[in-house]
Amino acid sequence: NSDDSLSSAEFDSLLELSRGLKWRPLPARHTAKLLRLGYAKEAIGGLSITEFGRLRIAKGADSH
Repeated sequence: NSDDSLSSAEFDSLLELSRGLKWRPLPARHTAKLLRLGYAKEAIGGLSITEFGRLRIAKGADSH
């Protein structure tokens, strides 16, 4: 696993973030990694997905 790849659980967190409303907070380690990789950004009221994050989802769960 390279440092910029996502585990299945991290990818699931990215998918959850892309849906907008969250019923539970994302794990702190997932949040930190998504922010560091530029897949998420801090926004009023929490996190939002970035265009880079949407592109990462489009590549699929198995892409590294």
